[in-house]
Amino acid sequence: MITTAPPWNRPHIHCHWTPETDGTPITVPPPGTIVPSPGGDVTVYVGDRWTATPDETHSLAAVLRHVRTVTLVGNITYAGRAAKQALHDAWNAANKAAREAARPPEPPAPAPPGRCGRPRRDGQPCQQYAGWGADDPTGPCRYHGGSTVRREQQREHLVDQATRWADLTAKAKAGPLSPAEHLELLTAEKTLRSASAEGRLR
Repeated sequence: MITTAPPWNRPHIHCHWTPETDGTPITVPPPGTIVPSPGGDVTVYVGDRWTATPDETHSLAAVLRHVRTVTLVGNITYAGRAAKQALHDAWNAANKAAREAARPPEPPAPAPPGRCGRPRRDGQPCQQYAGWGADDPTGPCRYHGGSTVRREQQREHLVDQATRWADLTAKAKAGPLSPAEHLELLTAEKTLRSASAEGRLR
């Protein structure tokens, strides 16, 4: 076969009915037969109905990929048109894969200022705010290396203060508190109010 098609082009496809003599179809090769002609033309006999599997279609498309013209001979309605569409789909898929393979990989776009910017699993930069959930408000987020030790300590301290405040409040309802306990209650309440104002208390 003669290779005449440019890399991203497809052969021209023509569909013809099975030749007849005095209204009687003549004997033709069985479906799937490929007959090359001089000049890069190929005749493919498709029979009365297109029954090729996707793998068979892709194999046939690979064989016919670089010829100039393909003539499909058979029942145009049930075989020729279906074969033509299947070949076009196979060539389109191959061209798309080849273009994607030839396209150089695009570097990931940098993260906007004030974002974490560390690479995610998909290779793109993290778009979380800098320091989100981490100790350093200007560093990476908690999911990409940002330290959370101080935040965990603060959270544990708030839990302790909330528990102590609840215990002392319940005790105050039952009777008077000592001066030390009253001061502890005020300190816990102040800590919880401050955390709530800063948005750290959930």
